[in-house]
Amino acid sequence: MEAFPAGCGEPFEGVDAVSSRVIKDLLRQMVDRRGVTVFFSTHILADVERVCDTVAILDRGRVVTESGIDALRRSRGGISRLSIEVDDPGRLREALAGAPWVRSTQAGEGGTLLVTCDDVDAAQRELPALVGRLGLALRRFAVDELDLEDVFVDLLDGDHP
Repeated sequence: MEAFPAGCGEPFEGVDAVSSRVIKDLLRQMVDRRGVTVFFSTHILADVERVCDTVAILDRGRVVTESGIDALRRSRGGISRLSIEVDDPGRLREALAGAPWVRSTQAGEGGTLLVTCDDVDAAQRELPALVGRLGLALRRFAVDELDLEDVFVDLLDGDHP
C-alpha cells in the first residue's frame, strides 16, 4: 500500500498555467476573507508567496519559524539583495570578495551579479565607486526585495532563532 495516492504531489502539479493561476487567485481570495485558513505544503516558495500571508518553515520535521511573510522578511536583520549589471560581472565579483558588507555573490543572467549584503547603505555608496575604479560600465543597479526563497535559505544556512 502506498503512503500517498498515485499522482499526489505539489498542489499545482499537472495543472496548466491558466488553471494554476485561477486556483491560486481563488485561494488568495479565501485567505483574504476573515476566518478562512488554507493549509498546504510545498517546496515551491513562489506559490507560497502568491497564496499565503503566514508561513511555517520546517527543517527536518521541526518548525524553525512561523510568521507572516512580510514580518519574516523584515526579521532577517537588514539583509538585502542587489542586482548589478556590468560588462564584466566576474571581475566585479572578484573585487567584492573582501567587502565587509557582502554576504554572498552569485552570477545572474546576462551580465548581472546578485549580491546579498548586510549593509545596503554601504553598498549604495561603495559599489558605484568600485565599478568606476574598475573601469566597468554600470548598466543597472537595483536593490531587490528578498523573496521567500532568499529568506528560507538564509534562515536555514544560519543559526535557527
